Amino acid sequence: MKDYIKFFEEFLKKEIDYDNPKNLYEPVKYLLDSGGKRLRPLITLFVSDLFTGNITNALSASAALEIFHNFTLAHDDIMDNSIMRRGKKTINSKWDNNTGILSGDVMLIISYEILNKYDESKYILLSKQLTQTSRLVCEGQQNDMDFSLKKDVLEADYFEMIENKTAVLIGCSFMFGGIVSDLNTKNVNVLYEVGKNLGIAFQLEDDLLDCFGDEAKFGKKIGGDILEKKKTLLYIYTQANLDNNKRVEFENIFFSDHSKESIKIDTIKSFYETSGAVEYLKNKVQEYSEHAKKLVNQMQIDATSPNELPDIDSYTALMNAYIEEQQSLISIIESEVNEIKSDVNATMPNIQCSKSNEEGTVTITCLAEKVHDLLIQMEDYSGVSDHYSSMKLSGLGSVPI
Repeated sequence: MKDYIKFFEEFLKKEIDYDNPKNLYEPVKYLLDSGGKRLRPLITLFVSDLFTGNITNALSASAALEIFHNFTLAHDDIMDNSIMRRGKKTINSKWDNNTGILSGDVMLIISYEILNKYDESKYILLSKQLTQTSRLVCEGQQNDMDFSLKKDVLEADYFEMIENKTAVLIGCSFMFGGIVSDLNTKNVNVLYEVGKNLGIAFQLEDDLLDCFGDEAKFGKKIGGDILEKKKTLLYIYTQANLDNNKRVEFENIFFSDHSKESIKIDTIKSFYETSGAVEYLKNKVQEYSEHAKKLVNQMQIDATSPNELPDIDSYTALMNAYIEEQQSLISIIESEVNEIKSDVNATMPNIQCSKSNEEGTVTITCLAEKVHDLLIQMEDYSGVSDHYSSMKLSGLGSVPI
């Protein structure tokens, strides 16, 4: 079995072979060694393996993305005054803010250095996309900060913010896989849009986990968004759909500095549930997931180029083996894992590619059918919420969020 995680972790350690100054690189290694889901590099490796049957050429791109992602986390933790990340102290709480800033900066620089390993044509494409993604992430972060100063946030503005802050990096991960696999420009751009839509779905799920997840599994304090008075979609929908009296009560509690945090969190969560915000958010996840599936159907692969035609049978076996291995490591959710495994095994063998002999093209539908389900499996055995573990996304099966 090809072990994505094993190869990636070994490669990543070799890339972060810096020791001096100790106070610069020790926090970098501390954050990178703290785990995380490795979703972004796994996406790039996943796409490369799907289209070329090989992940070696995608390792540098994957490492660059993961290091870049951790740079954004280091700075985000400072801006949010976060004290926990992945069940451990953040850099800013273990060291200080200045260390967090500088360690984040050097991770950004290293991510570009790693891309230098590619030939000039690939480096130009990869670095251009990472630069654009960097700018959009900063714009999204600024919008998020601006929202903290506002009482009212439009739903459209919120979706623009999470697209830039979160989803574009998922899109970049898909795109990197396409670039290193030598896919044509059209297919690479489709992959980017697929990733953005899935990235928005992931962020919405993260908003749910923040309120209704298990702190031990989620790795962050539950209710943090509420205590930080973040205007997530849950807040925006609830505020817009309460009658005047209830809205005033809701806003007074939400914007208060309640002496008992647990009471405030539970009260706001109750508003979210009774207002219909939770169901509304679930429907939005379905909407973006379905759109991602439709986008993938637009991909056309040149049938005369065998290295671009995915080996679906091998890939299916690989992902089933990967999921099974991950399941065995998570004993605390054994019952949920067995349910998910059965669901995945029941649907995975049905993946097929529809072929058309006209104009020598192959329309790829297989990726659309299962990409979201597979990525969710990789995304979050570390953050399954008992409350929402059976949530269904667009007929894709049981999805842990």
